[in-house]
Amino acid sequence: MSRNGCQTHDFPYLIEFCQTHGLTIHSVMTHFSQAWDNPHFTKQQLNSFMTLVEPLRASGVKVHVANSAAIIRGLGTQLDFIRPGICMYGLPPDPSTETAELVESLGLRPVLSWRARPTLIKQLPQGRVVGYDNTYMTRGTETIATFSLGYADGYNRLLSNRGVVSLDEDGLQLPVVGRVSMDAITVRLDKPKPSSTTFNIITDDFTSPNSVTKMAASLGTIPYEVTTSLAARLPRVFVAGGHAVAITKSLVTDER
Repeated sequence: MSRNGCQTHDFPYLIEFCQTHGLTIHSVMTHFSQAWDNPHFTKQQLNSFMTLVEPLRASGVKVHVANSAAIIRGLGTQLDFIRPGICMYGLPPDPSTETAELVESLGLRPVLSWRARPTLIKQLPQGRVVGYDNTYMTRGTETIATFSLGYADGYNRLLSNRGVVSLDEDGLQLPVVGRVSMDAITVRLDKPKPSSTTFNIITDDFTSPNSVTKMAASLGTIPYEVTTSLAARLPRVFVAGGHAVAITKSLVTDER
């Protein structure tokens, strides 16, 4: 990847340095740059790597190459170790439908969902603007729900007037209207609902518009960015067997 590590022509000198200075070489690795959508280049990268390390393998040095994308596509998985990253969380390395289907076919499922209840539900008359910059105006009497989350929590500002939230009970998708604020989003409901109603900000599947995969596609990015943007201040609820087993109020203070 020309990022960390050394170039192929420097590799023999690196090995010689280690051997000269009594440094034990446990393993040698490379990292694929485009395993998810360029198998031809990836195979070239793998072949170059294997040519370099073959003399070392005979002396017991371990080798590994396979990141999540390579594991999904079966590239380099026959070596000593594999390095699952995002697929450990049941997510694809890129937001394409094909990759998501491959991940799902392996029996993996997203471990992450984001749920929230509104802090305020109100009815607004026709012609009322909602949010910063007046980007949304009610077309009639509308029910607007406010949620206390925003781009400071990792809900991307580009989802303004584009994102949706949903309900488990019927899969109903409800649009985010107006600008995503630092600490708030506003959603147009189909009808008034109890403030105790729980909405899905992110769903734990591959196909819903508010799944990590589809959000990434909509934003023109990758699932990694969607998930790593989620703020430390967001509470984490850990669930096993359908029951909450731990709650971390904030990764900043580690309050439990």
